Amino acid sequence: MLYFNKPFRIERPSPNPRSKNRGISIGLCKNLREYRHLLKLPPGFANKRHVEARLYPELTIGREQGHGPLRILAEEDTRTFMIITSRLTNDSDFVGNIRVPRGREEEIKVITRGIAPPGTGQWFTLVVQAKPGDAFYVNWNRPDGSDAMTEFYYVDERNMVHSCDQSGIPGLFTDLGVTPPFTVRDDRDPLVSRIDRHEWFKF
Repeated sequence: MLYFNKPFRIERPSPNPRSKNRGISIGLCKNLREYRHLLKLPPGFANKRHVEARLYPELTIGREQGHGPLRILAEEDTRTFMIITSRLTNDSDFVGNIRVPRGREEEIKVITRGIAPPGTGQWFTLVVQAKPGDAFYVNWNRPDGSDAMTEFYYVDERNMVHSCDQSGIPGLFTDLGVTPPFTVRDDRDPLVSRIDRHEWFKF
């Protein structure tokens, strides 16, 4: 299973117009030099423009026949992978962060990551193999803290991904019947944060 937290534009990795290969860019890979980090898609996406934000039970992350670059495969897999980006817009004045509960940062299995190209803001993308109990808190804002937006993602015991904004966090755990291992405030004041950021590690 593969979950996308945001839509991704489908691109052609090759300049050859006859090429039927398509993929999604998750940013830049910073190694000895920076290059575009692109994950190829299976043929079923050849005529589509975007990969929508949702769970795809028929997709997984892997390598073709166990070799070659990382890519998205059309295979059923009981494991759950997530592609989580903190990108909101192309506005260079936006900052995006991904946080996980402090103490769990070493347990998050990061497969690969991409960083923002110059001039597109400060954001990054994680490709992770998720497991039950994993939680991710994503926030965007301008450097002065204005225009903030938040999203929250939680993986339940069946490896299904649940999402909501910050105000919906208390209700999400009530509906799931789960006691979260971090502070969740149920406050009627919309300006009160539902989580304690001191309990969260910023990647």
